[in-house]
Order: sequence, then C-alpha cells, then structure tokens
Amino acid sequence: MLKKDGKKLTQKRIDDLSSIYRALKDIFLFSNLSKDELWHFCSLVEIHHYKEGKVIAKEGDTNSRLYVVNDGVIQISKTTALGEPYVISLIDARNSKASSFGEVSLIDDHPRTASITAKSDLTVYSLSGALFTKFCDENTDIGYRIMKQLLHLTCKYLRSSNDNVITLFNALVEETQRGIEN
Repeated sequence: MLKKDGKKLTQKRIDDLSSIYRALKDIFLFSNLSKDELWHFCSLVEIHHYKEGKVIAKEGDTNSRLYVVNDGVIQISKTTALGEPYVISLIDARNSKASSFGEVSLIDDHPRTASITAKSDLTVYSLSGALFTKFCDENTDIGYRIMKQLLHLTCKYLRSSNDNVITLFNALVEETQRGIEN
C-alpha cells in the first residue's frame, strides 16, 4: 500500500482521493495548480453522500465550508422578505464537470446567503475553512494561487451583483414612471 505522510493508504482511500482529484481538477479555484499540488490538496477534502431532499447548507448558517458537487443535482434557493422560498437555480452535475459553491465562505465567516438542497441522490466533496486556512498558511505558494483564483471569483460575483442592482433600479424607475403617468 502507498504511504501518505507516513500513514498507510487503503485501496478505498486511494480510490476516494482519485475521485476527489478528478472532481477538483475541473474547478476554477484549483485550475492553476500542478497535478502534484492538487493531489496534496485532495487529502484535506471530505466525501459526503446526500439523499434527494436533504439540505446540504442552509441560508443563515455560519459553517465555513467549500462544497464540490461531483454527481447529482442541487437546488440553490433564498428566502424572500415574506419568508417564502425562492429558487435561484438548479445545478446538474450528473453529465458534466463538477461544480462548486461556498468558495467565499472559505475566507469569510458571515452567514450563508442561500440554501442548498439535494434534488437527487448525490456525492459532494467539502473542505472546511479552518483546514483551508491552515493549508494556505503551510503552503503559501499554493495558497496564494488559490486565493488569486478566489479573488477572481469574488470579483465576478461582485460585478454580477452590481448588474442585478442596476436592473432592479431600472425596473423600479420604470414602474414608478408608469404609476405617475396613470
């Protein structure tokens, strides 16, 4: 059996690490890492299996965790001001590359902004913010490159939010003008 950090690896763990590696290599956050660097990172990741209907993360929770959906469908939803659920999107990772969510929570301890629910049985890989921080502190070159990718994603989210605010503002102005004209 292979050894990792002085510990024997079982065939199951080798298979799990291979599965994690295949999923993470398609995630933008890790796209600038070498194969060896990504393999090193994979040992931090946990595997979870969820049944359809199970809530993976709930809006308002404060768990600092990145998730990667390897196989299955998730629903992203928010709660409206009236307390009603509002579905933002469905992500189907059954026949495509893996998809991630919760990247910003790796560096931000604020409550989650959306709920994530399994819409099919699925496999999810996760990484805690504490382990991520420790890894980046101990592997500063790799950590810097991951953080750079995380910054790119954060900027993308910010630009999208800005666009949404402008769209809502324009809709409010149009609605106000219609109300004045009538």
